[in-house]
Amino acid sequence: MYHMIHKFVASHIRLNILLWILAFLFFIRLFVPEIRIFYIPDYAISDLFNVNYALKDYLSQTLKANSLPFISPLESHGYPLLAESQIGALNLLNLLLYRFLPPALAFNLTYPVSLGILGTGMYLLTGLFSRRKDIAFFCAVTYMFSGIVLYEMVHQGIFQAIALIPIITYFLFVGIRNNSTKYMVLAGFMAAQQFLFGHFFVSMAQQLLVLVCFLYLLFKKKRDVQRLIIPFFWYGLVFILISLPQLVQSAIFTLESSRQGAITRGMFPPELILSLFTPFPFGSMLTNPHVADQFGAYNASPWEANLFMGYGALLIAFTVVVSYARKRIAVALPPLLVALLIVFFVFMLGDVPILKSLTRIGAFNSVRSIYRMGIFVMFILSLLFGIFTEKIQISKQIIFIAIVLQIAGAFYHFYNYFPVISVQTVYQTPLIQSYLDSNDSIVGVGFGRMYKQKLINQGYERVNEYLPLNNALEPHTQLIHGVSRCDGFYYSLYNPTRLQFFISNIYVDSTLGMQKKIDRRIESFLQLMGCTVVAAPYPLTYNKPYVVRQNLYLYTVPHVPPEFLLTRNVELVLYEQDLLRKLGNGQYNPSTIYLFSPLSISPSTKKGDKTLTIVSNTAQVIRFSTQSTTDQFLYARRLLYPGWHAYLDTNREIPIHRANILYMGVNVPRGKHSIDFIYQPPYWTISVVGSIAGYIMVLLFAVFSRTPSSNKKIVSDLLNK
Repeated sequence: MYHMIHKFVASHIRLNILLWILAFLFFIRLFVPEIRIFYIPDYAISDLFNVNYALKDYLSQTLKANSLPFISPLESHGYPLLAESQIGALNLLNLLLYRFLPPALAFNLTYPVSLGILGTGMYLLTGLFSRRKDIAFFCAVTYMFSGIVLYEMVHQGIFQAIALIPIITYFLFVGIRNNSTKYMVLAGFMAAQQFLFGHFFVSMAQQLLVLVCFLYLLFKKKRDVQRLIIPFFWYGLVFILISLPQLVQSAIFTLESSRQGAITRGMFPPELILSLFTPFPFGSMLTNPHVADQFGAYNASPWEANLFMGYGALLIAFTVVVSYARKRIAVALPPLLVALLIVFFVFMLGDVPILKSLTRIGAFNSVRSIYRMGIFVMFILSLLFGIFTEKIQISKQIIFIAIVLQIAGAFYHFYNYFPVISVQTVYQTPLIQSYLDSNDSIVGVGFGRMYKQKLINQGYERVNEYLPLNNALEPHTQLIHGVSRCDGFYYSLYNPTRLQFFISNIYVDSTLGMQKKIDRRIESFLQLMGCTVVAAPYPLTYNKPYVVRQNLYLYTVPHVPPEFLLTRNVELVLYEQDLLRKLGNGQYNPSTIYLFSPLSISPSTKKGDKTLTIVSNTAQVIRFSTQSTTDQFLYARRLLYPGWHAYLDTNREIPIHRANILYMGVNVPRGKHSIDFIYQPPYWTISVVGSIAGYIMVLLFAVFSRTPSSNKKIVSDLLNK
């Protein structure tokens, strides 16, 4: 049996085909007997469903309408989805899959394709350090099916970004070794696609790897500085140009939002990483006291046996230690790999007090460092396993057993602890939708806590019961069903700063504080935010609910200003803090629009004769027709965010004023006029031109740049050993 398998995998092409077959077999139940998706609880609610799938479904909707998801009026009345980045709208693979395939099929295909790319990249990269095909295959399988990689399936954008780590590093190392601009350009292209998947933490770590390589070569001084800088210059130029549209929008979003808190704040202690080394069945992640304090004791847990390396890697590690102890063979490790391992391991444990001064950035410490940097630690370890395995001459039979163990362990845990759910259930009309009007905008409180408690008490079989209820009650799931939400993610901090303030107050006062009530202050916040309906899984101390169902109570918020309003009832306040005081002491009047800059109209309660007609109302364009006998103020409940422009009578741009802290409006002179609000992302045209230039540059280098003769030899050695 062993000899038959060995004969089959005698060529590199067959081995890589086998890696892709394994990738598709691993995810086969997502396609057979029907299309199904994961529903993996991640810190009480599933980021995979609530964030990843919901956003990708919305991406599919907009691409099929020949547009891009710049903003969505269904999310916080104009949330900048593209700038926030997790939607991954500018990545080439996402654009292709979600433009031409149904969203569920495109979403599921992403998994085996990503795993296959990861395996092939790891196989090629290992070939730079080892001439044995079985070792290259083992290193590919080890990284593909390690627990630290498979854990990130709950964050599809991160999983996609991980898939490109080996191939980027392969192009980088070949480019460095041969001073090849062509391969450095290809590395920059792949790094840009990694960045455009939407999760920046992996991309930041990848750039750290590139920086370490550059500094290492600079320290070695084996070549002059100019010759060293040029290849890295081309890498950086291509990366920046292709990523430019997303880089610009995300930079603006970071400045305008509370994301800075997510980037500069840690979350959990570093001891969490130790649980990842615990082999099943001798322990699990949840037996670690640091973890138990955070998550509680689940009856059935997908965290169980979430090994950092995997069984096959553990076997090889044990064999290497034993063989080295017996033979005492000196193994010369590549200094660059050792340097990278040390750097990433330090950052992985960056929240240790003695290291905090080195890793002040939250992206490089605590829970983010444990998993994001842990991915790179496992990446380097996989390469070192291959080098040790070849130098110590571990037998092919042991390598074969290790490969089988690695694959079998991953399949076992994946099929036992990662539940799936049918697409029909995902698209089932949520219970709440039948009780909402088209103009309603909801805020849900308490459902995440309720769901977490159900999972703790009864296990993951409650997923199917919970989904139809919660389907539109978590951002961004309402995008699937066209339900408007006035709030956003509280914990993520990925909200515009002013919006985050209101969301925090609503959740802390009415839910997280366990008061289960809405007082006058919170009601004022809800009115200002445009929340017409409050949903909760338990009764609240408030007015009488208009819907009472099991685990669902719906309350109407009275006197919420309409979405669009033509009015003279405005009040000028000097500072936002003045309005916040009104909200807190009961002086807020929901029928008044509060402004922060002087207007050409004088505040008045006289209505005058006026009409407001909504000509069109889309995500990026809102058109009105107005007619009045006096000057008026046009209030629009759209999140005031950089990129909005207002035009009077089609071609005359007029200033937009901040209204009610969060939203926007314009002064409208008396008479008959047309008013257009148009959203165009700042610097979009010039950044897209730069991105196109980057793609053209990659194409030109790929087609016309000649590979140095020494580089041809290396590639030939890789493919035809």
